[in-house]
Amino acid sequence: MANTGQTRWTAKITKAGETLLARVPGNSFSFTRAACGSGKVDIDVLENQTAITGYQKALSITSITNAGNATKLRVQLNNDGLQNSFNLHQVGIFAKLGSDSTDVLYMIIQAETPDYIPSATENPNYVNDYVVNAIVKNASSITATIDSAAYVTIGHLDNIEEQMAQVLATANQAVALAEEANRAVALQGASLSDLTGDIADLTFQLAINGLVETDGMKHVVVDKFDGVDDLELISGRFITGKVFI
Repeated sequence: MANTGQTRWTAKITKAGETLLARVPGNSFSFTRAACGSGKVDIDVLENQTAITGYQKALSITSITNAGNATKLRVQLNNDGLQNSFNLHQVGIFAKLGSDSTDVLYMIIQAETPDYIPSATENPNYVNDYVVNAIVKNASSITATIDSAAYVTIGHLDNIEEQMAQVLATANQAVALAEEANRAVALQGASLSDLTGDIADLTFQLAINGLVETDGMKHVVVDKFDGVDDLELISGRFITGKVFI
């Protein structure tokens, strides 16, 4: 887990989370909510947690990014309505499967050195972003309950800009491929036109040399002209005293 402070974090999937993962194959997986607390426990028993120690407030899930089995959640803490400051030691992520009626504490992250969270009076509109990396394998889908009312932070904007850049790059690649395909079609069309002309010329030459059937061609013997320069052809070709139409 990464955040804006300099704290050291230990992340554990809880035993309840492991039980949830065992049921994942073929099911949809949903991150439902997040919360934080001021308490902490020994690292050795962190995975036994079923709730946040010293619960202080709920956090907002503001975005989710999936890449294969890897999922990145961005969660946000704001101190709106917070009457007392506290030292944040724990962040918990809750989740459930699509068919479940309730969620469980799926992952817990604990800081040895806490983040200080000021009260709303001390520091109005205080916001802190946390990024949680999780692995969920073999789920039919992975989603999150997004809080649309959360503050838009610089980190969140960076995420959006990164996603937009990826979409733009994909679109530009598609346009380049389409342009290349159009060029290939145009070249093939030009080649086909040239080939058609070549076939017509070859057929004509074979016909006047008696090498192909000429029943489908009409001709007129012209004895008074020695060459094509001595007559004006409206259509057809002149060769060896004949006009082929």
